[in-house]
Amino acid sequence: MKQLPNEDVIYLADTARIPFGGRAPQDILRINLEIMNFMVESGVKLVMMACGTSSSIAYPILFDRYQIPIIGLVEPAAEEAVNASRNGKIGLIATEGSVGAGFFQGAIKEKNQRALVIAVGCPLFVPQIEKGDLESEETERMARVYLKPIQEKGADTLIFGCTHYPHLRGIIGKIMGPDVSYVDPGEGMARQAKEILLKEKLLRTQNPKPRYQYCATGPWRSFQEVGSNLLGKTIPNVRQITLRKIM
Repeated sequence: MKQLPNEDVIYLADTARIPFGGRAPQDILRINLEIMNFMVESGVKLVMMACGTSSSIAYPILFDRYQIPIIGLVEPAAEEAVNASRNGKIGLIATEGSVGAGFFQGAIKEKNQRALVIAVGCPLFVPQIEKGDLESEETERMARVYLKPIQEKGADTLIFGCTHYPHLRGIIGKIMGPDVSYVDPGEGMARQAKEILLKEKLLRTQNPKPRYQYCATGPWRSFQEVGSNLLGKTIPNVRQITLRKIM
């Protein structure tokens, strides 16, 4: 909304199947194929794969299968983290699926072979955030456990490897302290989207009333409530949809 203010957006929340972090890779690939087919049928010109697990597992397979550009989280995060780190020690918090796939770690190593990547799977974060439980003692205790090995290794940069995690920045910043650089891949994705749209001459420079469509594959009332709180403005309408299954 901030970086591409004139673009119409279709936001798909796969509420029927989240969280993705503990799913098998073949399930992640199938889910993303179904989502991509929906996006293509909806006539979009670019897709932002705003999920760390999907970016780690499905993106490397799908990015060149479609005529429209697809952007994942991994490359923007790795580039920003390597540029931000002063001591070459980079922490990564992500789903267990993302950590296990190793694409974040590999992308960082490609850019700096000497980098030390301390990757921690945080399976309980997404349910906490989905509940809107961002500042409780329980969430803080959870964060301290997850962040301990990253602190012990002396990381000076931390990647939020899941698009949910920046919403815990208050608690995480309290634990990690002010001297750590934080990488929100979503910001890098938006910049990359703008660059691609400019290059392809697809960027909209005027649109007085951009249209935002919110879709959910399953329960949507919680998504609407929590999403409005996280976004900082009301999500007015959510359309429940059914994705065409791929067996």
